[in-house]
Amino acid sequence: MRENVTKLPRIRVDDVVAALGPDLRPGADQVGVDDAGLVRVRVTAGGGVSAVEIAGRFAGVDALAAAILGAYRQALLKRMAARLVGGAGPDPAPPRDDAPGLTDERWLDWVRDALDRADRQLTAMGRARPAAEEITGPDRFVRVRVAGGVVTDVFIDAPRAAERSPDAVAADARSALDQAAHT
Repeated sequence: MRENVTKLPRIRVDDVVAALGPDLRPGADQVGVDDAGLVRVRVTAGGGVSAVEIAGRFAGVDALAAAILGAYRQALLKRMAARLVGGAGPDPAPPRDDAPGLTDERWLDWVRDALDRADRQLTAMGRARPAAEEITGPDRFVRVRVAGGVVTDVFIDAPRAAERSPDAVAADARSALDQAAHT
C-alpha cells in the first residue's frame, strides 16, 4: 500500500489556495494560474505585478503568451473580488437631488434624459480613448499591448526567448506587466 502513495502527484499548498479564489486578508497578493497550471502571476493589492512563474516548457510561444495573459487576468479578477468583498470597491454615486419621485409623472422623462446623458458621455469616452501602446520588458523577450488601461495582448519574441530559460522569460513578463499596471 505504501508504495502506491509515492506514485501520487505532489500537491503544493500554494496551488490549492490559488485555485480557491481571492485571498481576503487585507493587503494580500492575488495569484492567477493558467488553465494548465504552468503559469502563475502574482498581483499586489496595489495592482502591481510582483511575480510571474513559468513551470515547464510550452508547445509554442503563442501558448505561453496566452497562458501568461490568462493567469494575469485571473489574478486581476481575484484582486477586484477581494476589494469588493473587503469594502474597498468604488464609492456609490451620491443620490441626485433633481430626481422626481416614482409617482411623479415626470419620472420617466427624467430617466430617459439621464440615460441619454450617460450615452453621450460613454460615446465621448470611446472617441477620447487613446490608441493602444506596447510595453516591452527590459530584456525585450516579452511585449504587452495596453489599450484603455487594460492589457489586451501578450507577445513573446520566439527566437530570443528560445535562447533563454523560462525564469528569464518570466522575469521579463513580470517587468512588462508591472509597467503596464502602472500606466
